[in-house]
Amino acid sequence: MCQTGLRRSTGLATPGGAAKGEREAAISGQLPFVAVTPCRVMDTRQEYAIFGFSGAFGAPALAGGQQREVPIPQSNCGIPSNARAYSLNITVVPLGSLQYLTVWPTGPARPNVSTLNSFEGKIVANAAVVPAGISGAISVYVSDPTNVIIDINGYYTDLPTVGPPGPTGPIGPAGPTGAAGPVGPTGATGATGPIGPIGPTGATGAMGPTGATGPVGATGPVGATGATGATGPIGPVGPVGPTGPTGPTGANGVSGWVRLSATQTLVASALTARQLSCPIGKKVLSGGAQLTTSLSGNERTQINIHETYPDTDSTWTFVISNTSSTTVDYALYIICATAP
Repeated sequence: MCQTGLRRSTGLATPGGAAKGEREAAISGQLPFVAVTPCRVMDTRQEYAIFGFSGAFGAPALAGGQQREVPIPQSNCGIPSNARAYSLNITVVPLGSLQYLTVWPTGPARPNVSTLNSFEGKIVANAAVVPAGISGAISVYVSDPTNVIIDINGYYTDLPTVGPPGPTGPIGPAGPTGAAGPVGPTGATGATGPIGPIGPTGATGAMGPTGATGPVGATGPVGATGATGATGPIGPVGPVGPTGPTGPTGANGVSGWVRLSATQTLVASALTARQLSCPIGKKVLSGGAQLTTSLSGNERTQINIHETYPDTDSTWTFVISNTSSTTVDYALYIICATAP
């Protein structure tokens, strides 16, 4: 497999981004493709540092607007330094929306193109053939924070240069015919021909102009916040009824029982929970609630006493609601006694 039209950077970087020597040598003609066992060159995910990815080839993830040079011949994939271009598979694991990732040979200015995009912040992969830049490196730029993974499955290199073959040496004389005649000696091997000269390097092609950056879309206005609804009124708490007389001691050893009662008023469509507590030294035996407002028809079916239950040894909890359209009253009571 061959690739034409590739370019590579062979100059040396200087402060300010300039380059000395040959800035960008054109690759003309065909280059042979050398397949390799697929190998991971780079993985910036922190959890994969245990596999030896470090420095330019490992964590941390690239920040938004960051550029990183990746010297592929220095990776653990055994790629030779004379490779002219690489066959790569590039994957991004974004930390949010990723507008674009760009890969190009190290040396020239970043081109105004994208190698891949992930606007929804999902994992995306794309294959790319990237020429080798300065010291065989490639440059990676991301517009937004993302992890970058680069795999290689082959590279392109120059055709080998071989000189013409040397002349064939003379054939030794044949031995005399006879039953035990000796075999004649082998002629000397001819000298190896000289290696032909390397052809001149082609001229550097002109760099195309950078395309204009498109305008940024306007941000839409934020919608108004809706008004908060009014809080309904809390119904009044009914008075606690008088304490009844102390009863005689029962056969089961319970003594000094007392009945405590209270009234609970609920407005329409209201729900409440209320507790009644026994006097100090007494424990609650039972409790109950009863609607005392007269209702009829459908209104009657909308009244619910959800549940009454002992909350502790000395308190009883009532959960009641009024789903009718009128205000109603409930009678609440508990029985307390001195337990043995």
